[in-house]
Amino acid sequence: MTGEEIVSTFEEQITSEFPNGLTSDDISMLQVNLGRQCNLSCSHCHLECSPSRTEIMSKDIMEKVVALAAFEDFKLIDITGGAPELHPDFRWLVESLRDSGKPVQVRTNLALIDEKDDENISNFLYDNGVSLVGSLPCYMEENVDAQRGSSHVLNLGIDAEYVSHLDRTNEAHAVECDGYGSRLCPFAGANARSYVHLR
Repeated sequence: MTGEEIVSTFEEQITSEFPNGLTSDDISMLQVNLGRQCNLSCSHCHLECSPSRTEIMSKDIMEKVVALAAFEDFKLIDITGGAPELHPDFRWLVESLRDSGKPVQVRTNLALIDEKDDENISNFLYDNGVSLVGSLPCYMEENVDAQRGSSHVLNLGIDAEYVSHLDRTNEAHAVECDGYGSRLCPFAGANARSYVHLR
């Protein structure tokens, strides 16, 4: 069976089951991809993001995203990329969305989260009540190294240091893990405003 036949069969089946087409009763999450620029160049990345990619969302489109988010009743705004933290208007977008009262989560490779500079991203995210989804290709360091490359991998041992940093910064942070990531989480704080979700 060819790909075209599979699509045709799928469309016929949908039409027979749902004569008016597939519709959604509710859209609860808005996912916003800020572009393909990334600090890593992972072999498993389906978008082929890397430091050499220059495609990023324009500020004009970001303003439209903020307007849409304010107008619609989304339960969550999910910001992704590339590495969304690299976008020059990332902080503006997060602050604008949070000012409109929307919950925001950022999908991140975690490698930029604990930068030692005056504009520490982890403090910014915490101050704005942003949740994190940590994207790691595997829970085993050697597998992460194999896919991301050992020269710029987030060493899994750093997770404990990062969590310790969060604990020192403010105990209201929490780390939440599922499946593969559960062994990476030595700390989970109560009354969490922000969390790191390793998947």
